Amino acid sequence: MPVEQYIYSSVELWGAFFCLVAAFVVYLTRHGDKHKARKLIALMLCCSIQLLADAFTWLYGGDVLLFGGYAGRFACFLKSFSAFGALALTVRYVAYFIERRCDYDLSAWVYVEHGVAAMGVACLLANVRWPFLYTFYYLNRYSRLEYHWVLNILGMLGLALALGVVIRFFDELEVFERLAMACFLLLPFAAAAAQVFVEGPSLVSLSITVSAMVLFFAYEFGYARRYVELERQLSTYRIKLLARQVKPHFIFNCLSLIRYMCRRRPEEAAFAIDEFASYLRGCTDLMDRDVCIPASDEFDLVRHYAYLQERRFEGELCVGYDLRDADFELPAFSVQTSVENAITHGIRGRSPVQGGRIVVRSYLDGGSHVVEVEDNGMGFDTSVLAGNMDGHIGIAATRRRVEAMCGGSYAVASEPGEGTTVTIRVPTHADGL
Repeated sequence: MPVEQYIYSSVELWGAFFCLVAAFVVYLTRHGDKHKARKLIALMLCCSIQLLADAFTWLYGGDVLLFGGYAGRFACFLKSFSAFGALALTVRYVAYFIERRCDYDLSAWVYVEHGVAAMGVACLLANVRWPFLYTFYYLNRYSRLEYHWVLNILGMLGLALALGVVIRFFDELEVFERLAMACFLLLPFAAAAAQVFVEGPSLVSLSITVSAMVLFFAYEFGYARRYVELERQLSTYRIKLLARQVKPHFIFNCLSLIRYMCRRRPEEAAFAIDEFASYLRGCTDLMDRDVCIPASDEFDLVRHYAYLQERRFEGELCVGYDLRDADFELPAFSVQTSVENAITHGIRGRSPVQGGRIVVRSYLDGGSHVVEVEDNGMGFDTSVLAGNMDGHIGIAATRRRVEAMCGGSYAVASEPGEGTTVTIRVPTHADGL
């Protein structure tokens, strides 16, 4: 085998190994945005397959043995096939990235790009039966045919469309993101253009190696920045939550309630003391947790808190439970804070207060664990939540923590005079993270 074949195959094997390592690292750091991470992992794995296929094309080029001949031809087909697969995966990654950043629907562009990739795959499949793109001649040597340029044109068309979309939303990207996107699209585009006139080393595969490295470093750089920012925000919200959970007037109200019960109902007062102690112990224990907690622990905290409030507003408040799913984890105080808001801003705002009811539900809905806190309180206009959340510390803190810590969502539905429903969704793939 000529020396240059060893060189080209070694470079591409190294690139394939890098893409595999990058996919593994992205998997380990997937917690910030699991959907984005999955798309990048798929793209890295596809790039790795393409580079491996091209390396085997070089290694088995000219091999006249039965296995080597078939291996070389299959590797050549797989190289081009995975190139169009990488195009489709790149489109999905870029579309998700921009849609999340700009709140814009790019589904039409995705369909067009997938159509271009499908045309390329169709040409490859047709070439197996009726060679018009490439073939293998004497001594199992690869040779281009008259219409080989079709593959390059389709690849360049797909990359050009993707580059156009990135340019359209260029101002919405950060500096390092712009560099990564431009490099990942421009390098393969230039390589595909050059490959029309150059027969020999796969410039496209080499450009993909460099582009994958840039895209991976951009992802990890963004992840590191988001992680630092989330840590800062979560630390701030943790302090605010601590102030909410152990605020003096709640403690004073509970102590006043217990003193009153000691005089009238001593046995019930002893039970109330146990509930109050359990609530305070739960607050102090959970406040030190930087990770999600079992939903059963959160529901226990809610029960302790709700019992004390029911006794305080005896005859005016009733808290019910329909807990059919507790085998998952979620951020501490995410449900308790919602129940507290329902009492403080919903039920106590009723006129009259009597008949206030809160229902806490949990159930499994497809790919999500769902927790609902529904009240029949006074409700409010949720449009106030779309702007500055500084005046809604409980909602803002809980929403950020649910999104950051378990990749879930926190939604508030309410109408003035109709009550409020808070819905927390935790994806099932977050179990055990």
